[in-house]
Amino acid sequence: MSLGKSPFEAALLIIKDLYTLPTTAKMADLREHMSNPEDKVVAVSEGMVNALAVHYRNALKLGDKAKDVRVEALMLLERAAVMIQGREAIIKDIGVDELLLYLRDPAAEVRGVACVLLAQMAAFLDVRKALLDKRRTVDALVAVMTDPKETDDVACLAAGPLATLTNFDPYLDEKTIKRSIALLNTFAPQAKGRVSLSAKRDHKAIQHVTNLLLLLRNVSASEKEKKTIIETGATASCAAIFTASKSYTQELSRLATSVLVNTANNQAGKKAAVECKGCVKALCELACDAKLIQGLRENAVEALRNITENTKGLHQCTSTLLSKPSDAMRILGPRKMVQMLDPVFESKDPNKTAALLESLDLLMRDRKGLRAVWDIVELVDKLSLSLKKDDDEPGGKIRLLANKCLETLCTKMPEAKEELQRCMEKVPEVEQLLSESVSKIVG
Repeated sequence: MSLGKSPFEAALLIIKDLYTLPTTAKMADLREHMSNPEDKVVAVSEGMVNALAVHYRNALKLGDKAKDVRVEALMLLERAAVMIQGREAIIKDIGVDELLLYLRDPAAEVRGVACVLLAQMAAFLDVRKALLDKRRTVDALVAVMTDPKETDDVACLAAGPLATLTNFDPYLDEKTIKRSIALLNTFAPQAKGRVSLSAKRDHKAIQHVTNLLLLLRNVSASEKEKKTIIETGATASCAAIFTASKSYTQELSRLATSVLVNTANNQAGKKAAVECKGCVKALCELACDAKLIQGLRENAVEALRNITENTKGLHQCTSTLLSKPSDAMRILGPRKMVQMLDPVFESKDPNKTAALLESLDLLMRDRKGLRAVWDIVELVDKLSLSLKKDDDEPGGKIRLLANKCLETLCTKMPEAKEELQRCMEKVPEVEQLLSESVSKIVG
């Protein structure tokens, strides 16, 4: 240590020596001190960024034996990029073009750290414009992701800054999209495990999957790219995560559902969701689970509202939402809820019939719900037939519920009273099944 110098000052002095390649140990010492904001400011103000760029170039000439020096240099730059003075120095002393050259380093480990550095830079508005200029950063990251010789790990790390940039420039070619989905399918099984504090592979996989889902979410905002994403099978890839949501972090499920929020707003996306086994049912379950994070539940609701514009998609909700009328009303709204319920009148299952009538009872407490219920074709006839579904039980639940629905309907809508009177004329036995209060209403 230099006389009178603190460990930080001594390490910085060595880094500032442009004529001697520093050891990785000394660079690691400085990186440790860079966790202190004050030391970070001092290091940047005394020319650390320019010195690191010089050391990187010199280490690159030495090839693989100086790989660790290049790694440490970029890790120090990543620490500096956290603060505005560091980012300004990186743009001034290194520049975007040289930053992008780091992505072409012969060592995969260095290329990976270069991706992390760019992700740190892209996170901040003050330098994002420079990175987006002429799409040069996007193009460089795309080249990394689509290079057949690139490792999967580095390709996923490149997806991180690319995801941030595509939030503002959501256009990617088909090859990159296909590569992203292929990588997602590779790493998603490894990202399972909500509680995995020690398995490094799991944490790495979780970060990779996070990057890829963010990228797909942002790119799917563009109609052209959305078409490619759907055709390449993103719906099934994302559904594999949220249909097994208990095996993944809620944040990963939230990101997976956010992709469907975008893709399911066109016909091909709705069709893909309907044809994906378990997709709609899982979204219904997520939308109803109050214990989940709000963003996940909101995404599930929004995706369902898009998907249920497809009739098959709507009817796939029945198995989950029939027994949860309050949730069904919140998720679907009264009209779609009624459309979902109407086919259940044909069921011979008493439990389903009872659930149907309970749902109708809830709907009819609301003016819009009542109007939606009334729009069911031959509603009064269907309710009257429901009265007969538990003939063996004079005080049966179905009969009580059917009478309750008829009472509400006839009280609030004169047309229903007239319909019921006509039904009684056609089927006299209906009169014997009406409750006393309904009989009084129809006279």
